[in-house]
Amino acid sequence: MFSTNTYHALGIIAQLNQCFGKRTVDMEELMLHCLCSENELEYPLSKLEQHALVRQPYGAGKGYALAKSPEKIRLFDVIHLFESSLFTEHTDADNLLSCGEAKTLYYEYRPIQKLIIKKLKRKKLSEWNGQSSDCFVEFI
Repeated sequence: MFSTNTYHALGIIAQLNQCFGKRTVDMEELMLHCLCSENELEYPLSKLEQHALVRQPYGAGKGYALAKSPEKIRLFDVIHLFESSLFTEHTDADNLLSCGEAKTLYYEYRPIQKLIIKKLKRKKLSEWNGQSSDCFVEFI
């Protein structure tokens, strides 16, 4: 459903959430938690930092922490950074669709997409325990 970067970003955020207010999390711990290399985490980390969701409170290379309280971060905030096209109104594209199967499917699944967006905007990071993707789907 999501890109690899989105899953890595959710893994990063989940780990930082578990350590919020206690300690920073180093790159090694993030790599173990996300089951990937440092190179694979660079882009999601930089994007999360650019959007003030993650910070390095003691300077570069000295660990990561959430930039704000888990109560103030919505799952939508994280996912939207990497999957913005999922949350875009496709009204121009709607008008270009033929009257065929594609248009029918679009109108059938658009209400589901809107429901997911609504739920993601409501769900706080503090409410999610950061477990497996199956648990994430059940959570939303």
